[in-house]
Amino acid sequence: MAEEIIVNPVEQEEEGLSFMDILSLCIGKWYWIVASLVICLIVAFLYVKVTPPTYLRTASILIKENQNGKPSSMDQLSEIGIVNTTTNVNNEIITIKSPAIVLGVVQRLGMDVNYYVDGTFYRKLLYGTNLPFQIDFLDADEKFVTGLLSVKDDQFKLDVQTLDGEPCEYVVKGNLKDTVETSLGRVYVTNNPVYLPLYEPITEVEIEKRTLHSTVERCVNRVSVELQDKNASVIDIAYDDVSIQRAEDFVNMITAYKGKFLSGKNLAATLTALVEEIRYWDYLVMEFQKNEKEAKWKYKNILTFISLLDKWEQENDNEESIYSYLNKITLITRDDDQDSEGGKVGLMTIHAAKGLEFKVVFLAGCEDAVIPHARALEDDPSNIEEERRLFYVAVTRAMDKLYITSCKMRHHMRESVTCIPSRFLEEIPAELIQTGDDEKQESPEEAHKRMMAQFEKLKARWK
Repeated sequence: MAEEIIVNPVEQEEEGLSFMDILSLCIGKWYWIVASLVICLIVAFLYVKVTPPTYLRTASILIKENQNGKPSSMDQLSEIGIVNTTTNVNNEIITIKSPAIVLGVVQRLGMDVNYYVDGTFYRKLLYGTNLPFQIDFLDADEKFVTGLLSVKDDQFKLDVQTLDGEPCEYVVKGNLKDTVETSLGRVYVTNNPVYLPLYEPITEVEIEKRTLHSTVERCVNRVSVELQDKNASVIDIAYDDVSIQRAEDFVNMITAYKGKFLSGKNLAATLTALVEEIRYWDYLVMEFQKNEKEAKWKYKNILTFISLLDKWEQENDNEESIYSYLNKITLITRDDDQDSEGGKVGLMTIHAAKGLEFKVVFLAGCEDAVIPHARALEDDPSNIEEERRLFYVAVTRAMDKLYITSCKMRHHMRESVTCIPSRFLEEIPAELIQTGDDEKQESPEEAHKRMMAQFEKLKARWK
């Protein structure tokens, strides 16, 4: 008889570390834990000591609301481009952060040149009352220069160490308050009249002269301008810098002019002072180095606007708001007016349409050489990106429907020119486009006859 053998498996307990085991190991290796903690604390302490502190300075602008039923001050700011009160405010560039404004502040405060002295753990930035002297590179806006600047009696010495990142051994000597001609361009050194030495007067500093373009770019990235709330009338401006005084000066210079504009008095004089202080002409010359004619045209537009604004102030006697004046000199029809009066069509340029929205938009003449504009590409091929952004602005003005038209042929200078649809149309997803019926072809004579008939109907309507 076979014997049945049943084998019972032996359950083995899984071995593992308990809390007490871990605690015992920690106690046994306590010296390693203490050493690691001390090392981490030392590293953190050194990091704090060798890293220059950054200070944040803020300011707020309260824009008073109008209680008499007229457009508010916020609407007035929206018209002149300081803020945008429409739903796409986050897509617009606030004027305060524009390179032109920031460039003027940078040049006014001399922020493209940094001055340092050796500190205990890091180089200390000198600015304002702790800066003994300063140097101006009058012809080196786009050069990167480092070196040592020393002043003794009424003479200075500049030891240039690097030029545009390359080692350089070049010495410049001259008298204070004299414009010295050098291979770097003209150099001007003067004592700082507000210098207040805390201990021994400083006679030698390290200088770091950055390009204006890179300095403006850094400042634009550091400044923050936003509305506290979508329905609020308070603008918050913030700027961070390693120098407390420089951060305060930057914010104060911007907010000072905003307060003058909001006061509604002496606007032409305020705008003239702003244009001069930010050195807007210098900015245009730098921006349009290959096209001085374009720079002069833009600057002339500003001068013309100042002249018209001054004439309006003299004739107005404060009986009419600045909003009313701006509304007169533009083709913009406000949304409030459209709600009360129907049957109107707004005709405007793409630039004038920024910040506005309409239920139906017609974008006419969407062809190459129009958008993107031929002249813009001739001046600089990289302008294609700016033209693309402009096209995006035009397309996004439509809330419900957008009609885009282009010509097959256009008369230009008494000649018939074949037109090509804008290259930007190819970037629109195909599923979003509904093309018109193009089966019916008209001859130029038939099209001209049909258009003249439409014009006759319009003329009869307005008799």
